Amino acid sequence: YEPSINWPSHGRIVFDNVSISYFQDSPLVLRGISLNIEPGEKIGIIGRTGAGKSSFIQALFQMAILVDGHIQIDNVDIATVEL
Repeated sequence: YEPSINWPSHGRIVFDNVSISYFQDSPLVLRGISLNIEPGEKIGIIGRTGAGKSSFIQALFQMAILVDGHIQIDNVDIATVEL
């Protein structure tokens, strides 16, 4: 899938039951994360060392292996977008 040149236009982010790992067949580093971030909404990602803050961002930028679930930006599943 190749999104339009204006994508993302609104900035709605949806994590739907997302589980990721860093390597094939390795333990999950995030498990079952679901959340909606609406356009213009500000959030903070906080937690102790090793809580998954960086892993969350890496999932958003497809820098980790999506084992389960879906991540969407403006209703486009990012797994379908070519890097």
